[in-house]
Amino acid sequence: MTHLTYNGCMTHYSQIADGPFQQIKRGERLIEPRLNDDAHRKIRPGDLLIITNRTTGEEVVAKVVGVLRYPSFVELLQAYPAERFGVQDERDMLTEMKQYYTSEQEIAHGVLGIKLHLLKGKTSSH
Repeated sequence: MTHLTYNGCMTHYSQIADGPFQQIKRGERLIEPRLNDDAHRKIRPGDLLIITNRTTGEEVVAKVVGVLRYPSFVELLQAYPAERFGVQDERDMLTEMKQYYTSEQEIAHGVLGIKLHLLKGKTSSH
């Protein structure tokens, strides 16, 4: 879901698994890899991303400081140090992405690396 905010910036909402959420919250995951599909294609630098932990309902707010576009997760991960994705080895991130996206989806849409700057965390009342 997306809402228009001030100055033409958008607020986007994303739910993610507990492990990646904790990495973002601790500032370990600076680039969030995603499929370049309809749900993510409209994300632009300057937008806000409210990220919800699927397990706990906790939320953090991050500013999008960059959007990287690549044909595949392999190419995205080879362009930046693995640590920026919260992993020590790019193969770990590729394994994680295979849990969520098929090779066919990756080929059809391409991928994004959403560069995040954590603004604040808050506890959800869900």
